[in-house]
Amino acid sequence: YVPSIPEGFQQLSVGGQVYYYFGGAFYVLNGNQYEVVQAPAGGVIYNLPQGAVVTQIDSYDYVVYNDTYYQPIQINGQNAYEVVEMEQQ
Repeated sequence: YVPSIPEGFQQLSVGGQVYYYFGGAFYVLNGNQYEVVQAPAGGVIYNLPQGAVVTQIDSYDYVVYNDTYYQPIQINGQNAYEVVEMEQQ
């Protein structure tokens, strides 16, 4: 839990839940604090932190950061990244 998140965070809604994203971490508001949670599958963000690595799986490119996989997409001509669930092999 953290008392606040830095300015510049992105707010997104997935499945009716509001999430806050900043610097590779996702948060939900829990009472008056922010709880760090797993990245929500289907969540779309616009900026990845430094250190994210491109990897190819089954001829598709993904970006991986902190064990979270993102699929690069375009929304209205803007680069974006959608959180995807990856099955463990």
